Amino acid sequence: AGDLFFKSLQVSGIQEEIGALKAKTVVEGFNIIGCDVFNVGRNDFANGSDFLMSLSDSAQFPFISANIINEESGKLVFEPYKIVERGNLKFGILGLVTGLPNHVADYSLLNFLEEGKRYLEELTKKTDYQVVLLNGTSNDGKAAEKEFASADFLFLSQDKRKSSQKLKTPDSGPTIFNLGKQGRSLALLELNVVNVDSAINNITNIKSNIKYLEKRLKNLGKRNPNIPLKELYKNNPKVLKKIERMQSDLSASRNQLGDKRNTVEFTFKSMNKNIPGDPVVLEMVNKTLSDCKNLEKKVKKPDIRNSAPSIPKKVK
Repeated sequence: AGDLFFKSLQVSGIQEEIGALKAKTVVEGFNIIGCDVFNVGRNDFANGSDFLMSLSDSAQFPFISANIINEESGKLVFEPYKIVERGNLKFGILGLVTGLPNHVADYSLLNFLEEGKRYLEELTKKTDYQVVLLNGTSNDGKAAEKEFASADFLFLSQDKRKSSQKLKTPDSGPTIFNLGKQGRSLALLELNVVNVDSAINNITNIKSNIKYLEKRLKNLGKRNPNIPLKELYKNNPKVLKKIERMQSDLSASRNQLGDKRNTVEFTFKSMNKNIPGDPVVLEMVNKTLSDCKNLEKKVKKPDIRNSAPSIPKKVK
């Protein structure tokens, strides 16, 4: 039993080394491609707080958190937020986390709702738009939606589900987006501002509806693409009525996009192998994966037969 336990410790050590290699590569990759801000989450403490601080020191971008404090001093470990300027606009990006791993003893958490509300009041006076990065679940998001009334957008990074393309814009409070699992998709938020004092209109659903209607109409025309749909189905009143309704909806949706107003669109881009990679980053990632495989080869599965006591065969 002692031998098996020792080998399990060896496996654990290798896994920590692999995790450290991958984490360092992520930071180096962000340093190359550019990153404005990084919100510290629960899983970022997997290799301990000292390792996380070493990553922060090597990063060319700020790590933020408005509610992680040093247990001894009671002071914030990271800056609570970052103000990012784009053109004439200022975006206040606030970082929060809802929990820490049990093995983290030198840091503790302040209430994320109270701290979030406090810093948002500060950011509202300094910035045009307020963005909350919350490492929490959908239930945490629901609680934050009520408290963070002044925020414009809230991103959740601990919920495995991705936001639906059919997003509901709340009457008050931030629009909430779930970022999905393990970065398998890239979440894109495209904001077009005409007048900073006007409301933001979410056109995600409109764009999704346009795409859906165009696909339906195209499929109906596959019988003969060279003939207009109304002529193609002139002898089928039921289908013709459906086509007229879809064309009317499509025209109305396109007119909505033509309005001169503030708009926001949220989409997911699947991070698949078809996306071309940056040569420098790709080489770095491939080297890290190769190093990780070499580390895994050092760990041999424990031979249970040699470690466990022998059991005599049953005598008939």
